[in-house]
Amino acid sequence: MPENGENLENQNTIQEGAPTTPVEAQPVAPVQPTAPVAPATPIAPTQPAVQPTLVAQPVQPTPITVGADKENVPMGIVGAILGSLLGCLAIVLLDSMGFVAAISGVVMAAGTLKMYEKFAKKMSKTGIIICVIVMLVMTLLAANVATSLRVVQELKEYGITVEFSDIFTNLYTYISKDMIDGGVYFGNLALIYVFNAIGAFGILKTSAANNKQPKATQPTQNA
Repeated sequence: MPENGENLENQNTIQEGAPTTPVEAQPVAPVQPTAPVAPATPIAPTQPAVQPTLVAQPVQPTPITVGADKENVPMGIVGAILGSLLGCLAIVLLDSMGFVAAISGVVMAAGTLKMYEKFAKKMSKTGIIICVIVMLVMTLLAANVATSLRVVQELKEYGITVEFSDIFTNLYTYISKDMIDGGVYFGNLALIYVFNAIGAFGILKTSAANNKQPKATQPTQNA
């Protein structure tokens, strides 16, 4: 028993007295940084198996506006007067041949209305009123010229010479004194006015019918 105790004491003594060998600390390997995780690539949306059908939109045609020019009334009046001179010439020539024909009224109406529209670039209600006034005045003027020429010619056959200007400027005075047959004068004047109205009505009716026809259209392409 003592030997075991001595051995234990000797072991303790050796352990306590024996020099201790220092233990070198092993270096710790550095931790390798982890590589950054790449962001996830977004998944492209899948195309539908069936492509939608594109519905073609109808192309709306752009109408071409006809007669959109601004009406030039002063130039229209000039044109109406020039056109009415053709009617005046027809009235005087026909009267010199001893009769009144409907053609004189048609020429007067056609010349006045067409020339107004040509010069004014457009025919409106105002233009129609102006043409009617021009026809009334110019028809009266032509009737007075025709009557004065006829009176001068008739007096000449009886050997009486008178000036055209005297008869023309005093025509209504002579009519009032029954020196000139007023019935014939006013009858012929009224007949010419009737022919003018017939001619003007026919021309305006034809023009209105043409304006009601479909206008030419030019289609436009949508972008």
